[in-house]
Amino acid sequence: MILTPESKVTVDLSVQKDGDEYTVGSSITGTFIRVPYEAVAIIELLDGTNTIEEITTQLQKREIDVDVSEFVTDLKEIGLVAEIDGEACEEAENTSVPFNENVKRLGMVFYNPITIPLYVILSLSCIGLFIYKPALLPSYEDMFVFESMGLSLLVLFVLSWGLTILHEIGHYLAAVRLGIPVTFRLSLRLYWLVVEADMTGLWSIPKNQRYIPYLGGMFFDGIMLFIALIVQLSNPAFYPQLMELTAFILVFRFGWHCLIFLRTDLYYILMNMINVPGLHDYAKLFLKERLGINHGEIPLREQLNQVERNYVQVFTGLYAIGASIAILLFVFYSAPGFYTVATNTFHQISQNELNSFYFWDGLLIVTISIVNGLLWLKGARTKYNFMKDKRSVQVD
Repeated sequence: MILTPESKVTVDLSVQKDGDEYTVGSSITGTFIRVPYEAVAIIELLDGTNTIEEITTQLQKREIDVDVSEFVTDLKEIGLVAEIDGEACEEAENTSVPFNENVKRLGMVFYNPITIPLYVILSLSCIGLFIYKPALLPSYEDMFVFESMGLSLLVLFVLSWGLTILHEIGHYLAAVRLGIPVTFRLSLRLYWLVVEADMTGLWSIPKNQRYIPYLGGMFFDGIMLFIALIVQLSNPAFYPQLMELTAFILVFRFGWHCLIFLRTDLYYILMNMINVPGLHDYAKLFLKERLGINHGEIPLREQLNQVERNYVQVFTGLYAIGASIAILLFVFYSAPGFYTVATNTFHQISQNELNSFYFWDGLLIVTISIVNGLLWLKGARTKYNFMKDKRSVQVD
């Protein structure tokens, strides 16, 4: 499909003002770019009725001197052109799955002007409950629901994944109620296994509407934490170990979200507030430039203004400190802890008879470890493929 000065081009893109620039793209393909006002002026005229030449003439009358043909070619290459001369572009093929209207309505039930403030109040109430009764603060001992290590790890595994799924449902319902598609994948942040909710389509809606989907998972965490604490206060005999373990997991998770260098939910809120998408990638580029490493990337000073570069510089400091701490935690805590559990489990299995409880308890630990290992490998593979595709696009 050849683009000529007589070509009539059609695009169907969202346009959102973010700071001094605009975010344009498609929530269907999940492709978004930052452009200046001049590019938006072109997009507004790409409605299939004007030729490239006519658009150029109209913009020149408005004293906007741009290469329309080159810009449209760039849009086409990244799949943001719908039609050229009435013929659909293959690059913009719609691969999205239609929304289930019932799911959208369910999202509106969970996220509306009444429930959203309620989530905030209940989440903040947890802080008040900890102040009122410090004994509610979880400790590492809460991880062990049973004397048996294997059974304790099994409960921890099941409950952690159950709460993780609930967290992601919180994101999902908050996004789909706005018509934004969400996909999930296992991945890694440094060496930690995580579930990532891809809500790239949020760039198609106004900035102030993106916060609830970003906070949706933490809202659900806050409700569950509030329930776990209230049950401990009102009915201490009701599965106390399970309530304590739930509180432990959720408090740990809230702490995790504060580690913004790991691109947690709070990272996306920060990125939205300061209008610097790709803050994490810019931080890595900043570090490369300081180390004199360049693989053909466009220099930071040509991509961002001074204010944005200042944000990146501060974030890079947090990124470097956080990554260093994470590596130290792995070397001095995670790796030795794993070695200790592996050694004890080996002795537990090798020194007990087949009909011994401790033999089967040890085997349960091995089984849970294998399942966790397989999930970690799945996440590592997903991240490897993502990084490979990303490098491929940058080279192209």
